[in-house]
Amino acid sequence: MPLLDLFASGYQQKNYAHFAALVRIAKADETLTDTEHALLKRVAVRLGIDNAMFKTILREAHQFKINTAVSENERYAHLFDLIQMVIADATADAAEKKLTRRIAIGMGFTENKVEKLVNRALEVVPKCKNTAAFIDKIKAAD
Repeated sequence: MPLLDLFASGYQQKNYAHFAALVRIAKADETLTDTEHALLKRVAVRLGIDNAMFKTILREAHQFKINTAVSENERYAHLFDLIQMVIADATADAAEKKLTRRIAIGMGFTENKVEKLVNRALEVVPKCKNTAAFIDKIKAAD
């Protein structure tokens, strides 16, 4: 197998893991709303996840490990997606927040700062139109 195929496969696995984390957040309150489903569909398209894999991950999200993002900006971009999912149904319940903190730690954020970071992200995401704006605002708060 060519080296490029290995890279693409690893990259796609990271996308699957990130998508599975979003599914776990969406299902944390045991209800998948139409708004959450629509957001999952948009993210799946952005991540290059086909319909068959979408259905598989939706059914078996727990099978995918949390992905540690390599760069700080990648971690923040993934956090932006996670927070969008938390607030997609207009309710950030305790189960979603707790799971988001656990996933954030798994992504590489430090345990002692993750509570403050997630709370700040919950305030900032609704005010941001895109990932870049979120990253700027969240880094400015540090």
